[in-house]
Amino acid sequence: MVLFGILILIVSKKPSRLLENKILNHLGKIFYGIYMFHPVVMQLVGLLYLKLLIKQNLNDVVGVILINSMVILGTIIIAHFSYVYYESCFLKKKRSFREN
Repeated sequence: MVLFGILILIVSKKPSRLLENKILNHLGKIFYGIYMFHPVVMQLVGLLYLKLLIKQNLNDVVGVILINSMVILGTIIIAHFSYVYYESCFLKKKRSFREN
């Protein structure tokens, strides 16, 4: 716990170039959507897997990789569209209230 605090202190004083890229910045913007939609996407992918893919003989490792990939990709896609078409409208209104 102490080492993690020291690491945070070092990174906050001198940001790394690794943390300054477009993908991580975008994931930071849509993080709330990722947090909110992750359980929903997990349920949908699980239901889809049980209904469609259980009849095929998939290896357990392949099934786990497939499910996790679908959950991660689906969550990021839904969070992105939620940010672009829903959250950004509220963020614009929030900025306009600050200016008045």
